[in-house]
Amino acid sequence: MKLKILATLLLFSGIAAVGASLPESLNLQKDGTFSFHGATFQIAVGDARWRFVSNKNWKEQKSRVATTGAQFSGTILPGSGRGVITESITPAAPESAELHAVLTMQEPVRLNRISGNFSLPADRCAILVDSKTIKVPERPKKARLFAGWSKEVVLRTFGAEELVIRPAGGRVIIQDNRKVSQKNDTVSVMFCFQPEGGEVSRAELKLNMTVRKIAGVPVPLEKFVTRAFREEPGNTLPVWTLQGPEESLYMIRPGTISALGLDFTVSPRGAAAVGGEERGAQPELTIPVQVPAGMRSLNFLHTSAWTPTEKFGELVIRYSDGSESRYPLSGLRDCGNWTGSRNLENAVVAWRGDRADNSVSAYLSTFPLQENRTPVAVTLRATHRQVIWFVLGMTFTPEKILLPSRKNLPTRIAAGADWCRLDFRNATVPGSPLDFMPMLDAPAGKYGFVRPAPDGTLRFEKAPARRLKLYGTNLCQSANFPSKEEAEKIADQIARNGYNSVRFHHHDNSLVDPAAADSTTLNAAMVDRLDFFIAALKKRGIYITTDLFTSRKLKPGDRLPETNPRSTKAWFQSDSAALENWKTFARNWLTHRNPYTGLTLAEEPALVFVNLVNEDDPLVFWNNTLASRERHLQLFEAWKKKNNCPDARADAGDRKFLKFLFELKGNSLAEMARFVKEELKLKAAVTSVNQHQGLHFVPLRDKFDVVDDHGYHDHRSYVKIDGRTVNGHTQSSAIATLSYMPRLMMTTRNPGKPFFMTEFNHCRPNRYRAESGPMMGGYAALQNWDGLYRFCYSHTIERIRKNTIAVSCFESVADPIMQLSDRIIAMLFLRGDVRPAPEVFSMAVPENVLDSRLALNFPLKFQMLGFVTGIGSHVAGRPLPAGVTPVSPEVDFNDVGKNAALWQEMVEKRRAVSATGELKIDAPSGTLAICTPRSESVTLPAGNLSTGGVLSVKDVSTHATIAALSLDGKKLAESRSILLLHLTDISNSDATFFDSDCRFVNSQGKLPLLVRRGSAEVTLKVAPGAPLQVQALSADGDVLGELPVSGNTFPIATDRFPGGVLAWHVTRQE
Repeated sequence: MKLKILATLLLFSGIAAVGASLPESLNLQKDGTFSFHGATFQIAVGDARWRFVSNKNWKEQKSRVATTGAQFSGTILPGSGRGVITESITPAAPESAELHAVLTMQEPVRLNRISGNFSLPADRCAILVDSKTIKVPERPKKARLFAGWSKEVVLRTFGAEELVIRPAGGRVIIQDNRKVSQKNDTVSVMFCFQPEGGEVSRAELKLNMTVRKIAGVPVPLEKFVTRAFREEPGNTLPVWTLQGPEESLYMIRPGTISALGLDFTVSPRGAAAVGGEERGAQPELTIPVQVPAGMRSLNFLHTSAWTPTEKFGELVIRYSDGSESRYPLSGLRDCGNWTGSRNLENAVVAWRGDRADNSVSAYLSTFPLQENRTPVAVTLRATHRQVIWFVLGMTFTPEKILLPSRKNLPTRIAAGADWCRLDFRNATVPGSPLDFMPMLDAPAGKYGFVRPAPDGTLRFEKAPARRLKLYGTNLCQSANFPSKEEAEKIADQIARNGYNSVRFHHHDNSLVDPAAADSTTLNAAMVDRLDFFIAALKKRGIYITTDLFTSRKLKPGDRLPETNPRSTKAWFQSDSAALENWKTFARNWLTHRNPYTGLTLAEEPALVFVNLVNEDDPLVFWNNTLASRERHLQLFEAWKKKNNCPDARADAGDRKFLKFLFELKGNSLAEMARFVKEELKLKAAVTSVNQHQGLHFVPLRDKFDVVDDHGYHDHRSYVKIDGRTVNGHTQSSAIATLSYMPRLMMTTRNPGKPFFMTEFNHCRPNRYRAESGPMMGGYAALQNWDGLYRFCYSHTIERIRKNTIAVSCFESVADPIMQLSDRIIAMLFLRGDVRPAPEVFSMAVPENVLDSRLALNFPLKFQMLGFVTGIGSHVAGRPLPAGVTPVSPEVDFNDVGKNAALWQEMVEKRRAVSATGELKIDAPSGTLAICTPRSESVTLPAGNLSTGGVLSVKDVSTHATIAALSLDGKKLAESRSILLLHLTDISNSDATFFDSDCRFVNSQGKLPLLVRRGSAEVTLKVAPGAPLQVQALSADGDVLGELPVSGNTFPIATDRFPGGVLAWHVTRQE
């Protein structure tokens, strides 16, 4: 067996090669300490005043480790003495090792205790001394649990292996450290040297250590498999989650899989699965078992999908005497999601498999059996409508299996060692390095209307050589309707943030006259406010876009089948009166003349495009109310007769039904587009279907002038905890997981049409959201997209008016991390510092894709190509711009020419260099480096990283993005004005979470804002010349102070000046 070597070790002679190997479970460190399944070993030497010297304190350390043994040595200085200590660990019998340690003092020294100490977690350990259990109480009662001589001590911590230790003399002392220190929750098992103390010249310790396995009884599941792991010849079972071949466990190798030393037998056919009504799986499965008497635990190797945080299933164990044990299963405790990798209290990640985008997991969970009872059957039961629960293996054991402790404790964010105060007014200082208003080309619309060009970009009617790219933000609800004075201030601040576009969103309810009986009559006062705001934005070079329906609430006076907002979007596609209602509102608003511009919206050149109905996925709304469902079923019956498919079912798994829904949606949207263009004379571009991805959406989006899509990283979910519905988050890194946003959006882009993401965000409180600037800015530019919009600036005017509002999940108005990330995107994407990929590969999708047998998900491997070069999708047979190569849905490495090697590395190793050489992402290390002539950026968990150009960082203390942006337009190495951003994380004071990982929000907290303390050493390899001057800036651009600099290397820290520092201005005199 191979020894796990955890560090690079100094070598010296003294280990002879032998045939045996050290037990693999002993994980040695370079200082002579080692661990065994959660137990750690070190040598401690106590002087006359009970001050201890351990391995980490050894001086002049030397070490050598090989599979055949290890030796360590060092000098120690206990009290007034000096000594040399040596430690050797050599193989004995199979799975055994001999430890021999010798302490030699130069002169006799008074020592109190010399011992080799094993530390075990007090709440999850078992200790036997000469076959007698040493009870570790739940709460500490006394420090000394045992003291005496022993022939054999057995230590059991995590998993199915135990360490049997046979000392060659010397006392054994077992101490509950919780009684000694409140901060220490361990138990120590101390093997004393001989002599263990007194006037010591020489002392030694000899231990024989044997790793012994707890034998389990696996349960064969072959006859009970209900879901296959993968698509393969001869398989007749449904495959995994029914999401396509890449959304499966295709990488698993069945047979014996060992988890923490416990063996499970995994069937090659697949897993025993039960699921809720939405998953198409049987809800319950009973498995007869035959096991010997004396079993104490039932252990699962299992995983799940669509896993809720509340109870999702039940395990029932029946015994031969008719009694039962029942265990509710929770997604917070007993089983994680298969695409996650987070340990829970009763679920530890026991197996991992790699996909092209991320790793997938199965978990080890353990359930105690009733004493003196023999199990005869196990029932798996799904109790949640969305979940599917997969059991890969079941093994009974005669001992209780302990799992690594995972205490899920409530968390409160407060100023202290990790966080410090951050001042922020949301008022960028004019003319400061954070003022990006000069980037805007005012006024908007001065080059005439914007038109989609044959190359798939946006071009100006009066200046066709000019391309328009947009970086914008969303305004929602009352934030769209400021007073005239507020409108001017807000427009200034939006421009200073670097946004050159705004999307009006969730505005339609405020546009409706509250006194009117219908929902199509406009509120004159609110329309006037919006008109003035549009004029103020336009004057500053800010273009606009909007939806013609977002969330407008219908009224009885509309005389429609129902007014339930959950089904309104479905009625537009299924009822002519509802469609006319939509048209009436669109007519009233688009043809109203703005007194401040003199134009209607239909005539407005600053209006780039309109979305017909926001997030109108054909699959979502038809079934939201009983009336809507009945209407769609009625239409479906007529469609079935017309298309001669009587066996089609009203089920999302039936492609005939999908075809019906997509045709219905397509027809209604086509009529809407015709109406606004032909009857209302709208000159802006038109789009819709801006949610969700898949091959079947490609023909639907092909109908529009531009393509729009939405995506989020770590969007909040709603979970129930203690009877409350709260926000839940994954706390995952977009880099480490190669997040579906932006990679799946890359597939949605039609290379022949302009592409926008009018909603994206890396949502708070995700601790990694400083990734969003380089991640989104870099890859949107590589993909040559036309517009990005962060969601959102604010939901209410009150949150803009006051600077006493704490940060929230989506809003950037009070969030400097989002706003400064937007400065990075403005440079990488809007200014065009990252070059577009020279080649684009577009998947040719059959127009009748729903009549084909093609998987409807874009192949995961194809998505990964987007981290290398340009990708997209189009309807097969449509003309494509120059530089775009059509590929089939079965695209493979040999179809992409010189990009093949880069793509293969991305798929196989989850790291990639873009075809331009400017972007380097490494998911396993969690890093992203961007190097362009005018901008460079590094994102990393901690440590050191270089772009290979001007910027390099060392000793980064915590997860951060550090970006250097040329403000004067010169190359970074020659720039005289550089904005250096150092983004860690921010939080509200007193924000609280239900858990240790800050995944489940209890309370949002309050001001002041806090910034996570972070530090780094920055080197800028600029051209020779005048020395660097470095000024610290507030999050609004105020100068806080100057940093002494010698040469091109200097330290930065978010707590360097009072009020916090996220930005630095680096200048050089001409």
